[in-house]
Order: sequence, then structure tokens, then C-alpha cells
Amino acid sequence: MQYLTEEDMIAKSRQMAAHDFLLVSLSAAVLALLLWPPAPAVREVEVRRNDGSLQTYQLTADDPKLANLIRNVQRWSDPKHNSRTAIHKCNAELGSLYAERAMPVVTEELKRILPVSYYPDHAKKREAATQQAAQLKEQQAYWLEFQR
Repeated sequence: MQYLTEEDMIAKSRQMAAHDFLLVSLSAAVLALLLWPPAPAVREVEVRRNDGSLQTYQLTADDPKLANLIRNVQRWSDPKHNSRTAIHKCNAELGSLYAERAMPVVTEELKRILPVSYYPDHAKKREAATQQAAQLKEQQAYWLEFQR
């Protein structure tokens, strides 16, 4: 059996004290980091400028500018109904309806009138068909413009 001398015991107790001090210091640091107040939440906002570039802003979550911006975006994404908007929408639907109806008639008229007989009124029928087709194309162009 080996007996420890007094000096060895003092050295061992100092070594243990150093380990204990290191352990207590690390524990205190961890607790301090856990109790540290968190940084404020930051939101990043990107705004597209008129020249096409993006500008980035960082606002805290409790900033009144951010709340105002969110409210404005929600308001702009859900526009109020306007009588002019309804009239323009109706005109666009009406124009597309008449444009769709005029287009097949032009192709059908050209397909339906074919030179079958050589009677003298054949030239009159062909002329009438081309006039009607031209008139339908004009109407279609008008309704497409009306739709825009």
C-alpha cells in the first residue's frame, strides 16, 4: 500500500479545485446564455423599384411601419369593387363573345360557298361571300379592339 504524503494530497486537492472551478464557470456561462434576452425578430422586406432593381429593408417585428405595410398589402391585394371595373369586365366579356362568334362564321362561310355550278349568278354569289367575309373580319377586329 502506498501512502500519500501531505504534499501529494495538497496537489491533488488543488487539481480538484481547478476542475471544480472550471465546471462551475462553464455552468454559469451556459446559464447566462440561456437567460440572455433574445434579439428582436427581424423581417426582411424587398421592394421592387421602377427601374426593376430590388431594395431590401430589415424591420423589427414590432415596428409600426411593418404593421402598416402588411395592412396596405392586404388592402391592395383585395381591391374594392368599382362600377368602372364591372363595366370594363362586361365589355371585355362581350367583346370576346362576339369575337369568338365572328371567327367561326368567317371560316364556315368560306368553306360553305364553293363553286359548284357555272350559272351567271355564280359571280354574284362569290362577290357576296367575299363581301360578307370581309364584313365579318371587320366585325371581329372591332370586337377584339372593344375587348381590349
